[in-house]
Amino acid sequence: MSSIVLNGVATGVLSGIFGSIFFSIIVNNQIKKSTDKLWIDNKIQFLKKYRLIEFLFFLLGIFIYLILEFFDFNKWYCEKICIGDKCTTKCVYKGNSKLIEE
Repeated sequence: MSSIVLNGVATGVLSGIFGSIFFSIIVNNQIKKSTDKLWIDNKIQFLKKYRLIEFLFFLLGIFIYLILEFFDFNKWYCEKICIGDKCTTKCVYKGNSKLIEE
């Protein structure tokens, strides 16, 4: 149980960092294009003041990790196999060793 919590928190921290970076890039790009820069700047200052963006991305990362862990998505492995010019993808679920071809 503690590994799930630790992995969830680590995923939340990473999603908070990367989400904040991407959000800043997108917002700065929109501020450059906007005609009402004061309104956008006031909203961004509010979000930065209370660190709401980082917190929301942190919670989103934990939520996504828990959903993926609950449905065992981490146990799927896909491999592309090519013979000549024909390629197929074989996905294996390691939990039950089922083989599914796409």
